Amino acid sequence: MYTGGFYPFPDEETKWAWWSRNIWCNRYQDAPRPVYQRLLSLVKDKDYFVLTTNVDHQFQRAGFDNSAITEKQELIGLYHCFLSAFVMP
Repeated sequence: MYTGGFYPFPDEETKWAWWSRNIWCNRYQDAPRPVYQRLLSLVKDKDYFVLTTNVDHQFQRAGFDNSAITEKQELIGLYHCFLSAFVMP
C-alpha cells in the first residue's frame, strides 16, 4: 500500500479515492495480528516510551498511553485533500 501513494493517478478524484481507502484500511480497521496487545502486556507496568514510524495509530488503539508515543512520520488519519482550499469561488 505504501508504494501506491507514488502512483501517477489520472486525476485528483481518483487519487483521493485511493487515499481514502488506504486511510480507512490502515487507520480505522484493526491490525490483523494481536502483536500490539502482546507488546503492551510486556510494558504496561513499566515506564515506557514508544518511538515509531507507524502512521496508523495502532499503538494508541491497542491501549498504549498516547503521551508516551511519538510517531515520527505524519499520521495517516490526519491526511485530507487541500484542493478545496485553493479553489477560487
